[in-house]
Amino acid sequence: MNKNLSVFVVDPCFDDKGIRIPVIPLGAGLVAAFLKNKIPDISVEVFKGITPLLKAIENNPPDILGLTNYIWNKNLAIAIAEHTKKINPRVLVVFGGPEIDSDQYNLELFSKKYAIADLFVQHEGELAFAKIVQKYIEVNFTKKKI
Repeated sequence: MNKNLSVFVVDPCFDDKGIRIPVIPLGAGLVAAFLKNKIPDISVEVFKGITPLLKAIENNPPDILGLTNYIWNKNLAIAIAEHTKKINPRVLVVFGGPEIDSDQYNLELFSKKYAIADLFVQHEGELAFAKIVQKYIEVNFTKKKI
């Protein structure tokens, strides 16, 4: 049914010139594992370093791109989302994490900075992201119906 649906869950960091942070992307991994458990017949991949991520986007762009959003990676995450939308304009882009706050001090600036995003998930995202993906499937991949 959904075997061709491709989801990338990304906790982006640079991975060249010694800048790489050598840690497992636990938050992104938990979100991806929960999603795969709830909807086992979709393709879910987790990425940390941008070099393998950019290669994957070029070779097989995702249908859904989930990005962690922390103060230290938000600009990189936005750039990845913009790059992905250039390759696949239909990609659903979801940002989530502790930097997503419903009480933004400057909503206009926030909206402008994250204009590339289709949806946001506050804080822990396992259940919310799985529900977004399930709903996206149910509405036949129509963003406006989510």
